[in-house]
Amino acid sequence: MNKDQNPLDGHNSFDLLRNRFENMLKANDKYFYDVDDFENLIDFYISRSNKKLTEAAIEEALEQHPNHNTFLLKKAQHYISLEKNDDALRLLNHLEKIDPYNSEVFLIKGGLFSQLNKFNKAIEQYEKALNEENATEVYTNIAYEFENMGKYNKAIDYLKMALDTDPEDYGLLYELSFCYEITQKQSEGIQFFETFIDEYPFSQEAWYNLGMLYSSSELYEKAIEAYDYALAIDESFLSVILSKAHALNADEKYLASIDAYKEALKHDSDDASTFFLIGENYASLQEYRKAIDYYQQCLKIDPKHSDAWANIGLSKSELDLPESAVRYIKQAIDLEPYNSDYWSILAYAHGQAGHVKKAIEAYEKTLQLDESHPEIWLDYTDLLIDNGFMPKAIKVISRARELHPNDDELLYRNAAYLMIAGERKKALKLLEKALKINVGNFSFFLDYDPSFRINDDVIELIEKYIEKSKNY
Repeated sequence: MNKDQNPLDGHNSFDLLRNRFENMLKANDKYFYDVDDFENLIDFYISRSNKKLTEAAIEEALEQHPNHNTFLLKKAQHYISLEKNDDALRLLNHLEKIDPYNSEVFLIKGGLFSQLNKFNKAIEQYEKALNEENATEVYTNIAYEFENMGKYNKAIDYLKMALDTDPEDYGLLYELSFCYEITQKQSEGIQFFETFIDEYPFSQEAWYNLGMLYSSSELYEKAIEAYDYALAIDESFLSVILSKAHALNADEKYLASIDAYKEALKHDSDDASTFFLIGENYASLQEYRKAIDYYQQCLKIDPKHSDAWANIGLSKSELDLPESAVRYIKQAIDLEPYNSDYWSILAYAHGQAGHVKKAIEAYEKTLQLDESHPEIWLDYTDLLIDNGFMPKAIKVISRARELHPNDDELLYRNAAYLMIAGERKKALKLLEKALKINVGNFSFFLDYDPSFRINDDVIELIEKYIEKSKNY
């Protein structure tokens, strides 16, 4: 059989070989096969995860070709697939003694040690495997081991060495970009990719990863420019189109972002998330009816897209359709009952619809799931105040302050409630505490009630802390 023939391509010649071999096993007979035939049979059975026939082919190959170390390597790999790691290691150590210059032995040993989380030992084996022919693979494997150990700076060094040996291995560019980002060395990464692009200006992957690093650094205009260069090389590069759309959205260029997402739909018209993201852009533009149209198109493709259900509810609320909003948000909660964001949106919609009791229940459920957002506490207490539950509002905001003692907005709001409730001394005490934390946010208190602006005690206290802040 031709050595270069791919046994997985379904050619009749390989089918005949495979049938002959399997019939031989069934008949408990013996036929001769050359080395290439056995290699193709073994690789085929490995690719099909057929462990029984893999083992049979290896044993038959070793019986007919006992001096061919390739089959011992296959056997070691088979042991690894069966998680017989000790057997695999013994066989690999034996192979190292009888064939000390076989780089495949060290590569497989390295892979085994990596699988066992013995990363330093894996690196030792890969270093032994290194030669001119496998340099890219070895350097890449070593880089991955350093990543496994969290040593990303060392990984970057080896990824660069791998790229030097094969500048067209674009996977290395993506891995480098990841390492620069996770180490928060975007500036260094940007410099590397700019230098790489100087040498390889038509590398669309390099332009793409440069754009990703710019985006990660919130340099969106530069990111968009890099994405445009990548698209000039290949205008159908879908990942680039989507990344450009994300960058435009982050830069608050919502109409341009919508255009980019619509371009992406020309290449993948069944991507629910793209419809959803177009909807989010329209919502940012306060074009809620258009937003709803795209969220609904998202749901046609993916009826379980819970964010789309929730965002339709939000949009309905913005259109002053709270009863309808409630129905959509409940659909989102049915899909994700422990999502605190959905419960807070439901609470707002219920409050808007005048379902005060249900709104209170939804806020309590929100806080049961997640107490970490001060703005939710503020929304909850506003609902209570608006519906005449002042004592309860004061109790709720006191709970919030216990969890977030240094949040100035909670303090300002608590002071406002107490002032309205007639507890002047307590209110001024909390107001002073809030001013100490963030005097610059005093308008958060004053804007709550017009009467505060003509209260001499309040104005005197605020002016005192404004003057203090000027002296620092």
